[in-house]
Amino acid sequence: MFIELRLLLALAAMFLLPGGALLAMSSLWSRWQGLPRIGIIVGLSGAFYPVLFYTLRFWLPTVRLNAPIMAALLVLCALVMMVRLRGQWRQLLALDELEWCAVTLLGITLFSRLWFAHLHPYPAWTDSLHHALLTRMTAEQGQLAHSLEPYFPITMDMYHLGLYAHAATLQWLAGVSSHMALVWSAQALNGLCGVGVYLALDVLIFQNAPGQAAWVRRSGALVGAATAGLFLHQPALYANWGRYTQGASQSLLLIAWVVTLHTVADWGGGIVNTSPTHSSDRTGKRIDERIDERIDERIDVPGTSRRSNIAWGALFSGLLTAGVFLIHFRVAAFYAPLLAIGILAVLWRRRGRALAAAIAGTIAVGAMSLFFILPVLWTALNRYITLHRTPQTMLTPAQVAEIVRTYYS
Repeated sequence: MFIELRLLLALAAMFLLPGGALLAMSSLWSRWQGLPRIGIIVGLSGAFYPVLFYTLRFWLPTVRLNAPIMAALLVLCALVMMVRLRGQWRQLLALDELEWCAVTLLGITLFSRLWFAHLHPYPAWTDSLHHALLTRMTAEQGQLAHSLEPYFPITMDMYHLGLYAHAATLQWLAGVSSHMALVWSAQALNGLCGVGVYLALDVLIFQNAPGQAAWVRRSGALVGAATAGLFLHQPALYANWGRYTQGASQSLLLIAWVVTLHTVADWGGGIVNTSPTHSSDRTGKRIDERIDERIDERIDVPGTSRRSNIAWGALFSGLLTAGVFLIHFRVAAFYAPLLAIGILAVLWRRRGRALAAAIAGTIAVGAMSLFFILPVLWTALNRYITLHRTPQTMLTPAQVAEIVRTYYS
């Protein structure tokens, strides 16, 4: 029981403090309201660890992380939140009835995943062996592993290692074994799968239709989160065969999508209703113009500058997009066309300077994302080029037997 309490406290700190500190430092704290703000905090926290570990390994390869460093980093995040949010803590709990229902639903989803981790602390299926091994190596080495040496002569330059940043951090903070840290961190991320669905439906899809009342939007978002988290057997059963990396990346995918599309829209002047109608309201203004004004009121937060808002938005979008990529490459391949379609929808209704600004925002987000994924992109490309330039050699049966003997010894 004491071990699981340590795990729960460590997970809460891991997935609330880094994102909370980043959002508190930015000019976008008041940009997001209610439950969406908490969802953005969770998403930023989830992307923080893969980006941190990959960045340090690439730019500062001699730096080694450990339990005291990560604990101090989280304490620093907590202090930043305390200083920046003095007198504003109640805003985090300023939720309406449907949002509290959503919190309850998301809590049940998370409980279902962590209860599975409680009942089955040893990860299942063959993939989990390597996941646990890489978690252990990351915790022991203080950085993401370059290869499976000394266990197996396999380089990891073309593999996604982001999840092991979460698992190793949990292993350090909670003082548990690598396999337990893997299961609990992966299941926690899996349990957050409904957060992105809720955000996409409440903040992006339904909110883009001005005639929808808040309770209609949030009811739909509630149903979507329940469907993804509780009613469908996937991704709940990913743990049965060790699909930890894919499930973790998918939980961040929709959060990254929402934040990125909002950022591109903010650069172009706000989200515009994509309805083809050009009818006017009683004031004589076109409907899409009235929507722009309503959205712009949220973008231009009092006490902040628009330039600061869109700059922070580009940073957060790049961080989240990189997080999806660094945790699982194939999920990033799913994310790319979804993001492209969303950005085209944002650009479609813009003309002139607004269109140019939105395109500039897209480039800014792309550049920031590329910077964050450069550590893995650079090594993967180098490895790919080396493999295609080097003549391939076949191992002899004796060499294969020796490798197998070493691996299982």
